[in-house]
Amino acid sequence: MMIKAIIFDFDGVIVDSEKKKFNDLQQILHNMNFNLKKTDFIEMMGKKTGAFLSLKFPEMNQAEIKKITELRRERLFLNPNIKLIPGVKDLLEFIKLNKIKTTITTGSTKNLVKKVIEIKGIKNYFDIIIAGEDFKETKPSPECYNLTLKKLNLNPSEVIIIEDSIAGVKASKSANCRVFGLMTYLNKVELRDADKVFANHFEILDYFKKKEIIE
Repeated sequence: MMIKAIIFDFDGVIVDSEKKKFNDLQQILHNMNFNLKKTDFIEMMGKKTGAFLSLKFPEMNQAEIKKITELRRERLFLNPNIKLIPGVKDLLEFIKLNKIKTTITTGSTKNLVKKVIEIKGIKNYFDIIIAGEDFKETKPSPECYNLTLKKLNLNPSEVIIIEDSIAGVKASKSANCRVFGLMTYLNKVELRDADKVFANHFEILDYFKKKEIIE
């Protein structure tokens, strides 16, 4: 069946922001006498900050969670000049030349996403942005991807999702979608539940060029 849309996660798939987000969160938590270990990075990936904090620190009240989330978001918003993931612009250009829709589906806020993709000169590549304020549950819940499919008016078999996190891969599979794992931070074993795993966007681009973008 022809692929009609490619759905991109944002952090770790379009921009190299996951580690900055984690380091900022770790520092903020330390200042508030909460300890976040380096090994918690994988657990945090792909999840909304508030949802992650609720799971990791059940003793934390909602006011504290809101404050920490806003502080972390503010740090990234004030310094949004993070790097694009290598090869993503080439991949986006190829997808657009083939007249296939592209979307961003992320737990990050819409304002931040729009600011970053405008600064990076890639905002015109995306047809739809589904951001954290558009859905309630965090990955690995498929809610965000079910909503994206609804907005696109497409079936799961008509899209490919590109994800870099375990939670994101699980969310994609729960939405019955094909998912490509991107090894920005994790390895093939950690992303083994994805349909295919790629080292970078250049490999995905080569795959599409060889296989064509329809299957």
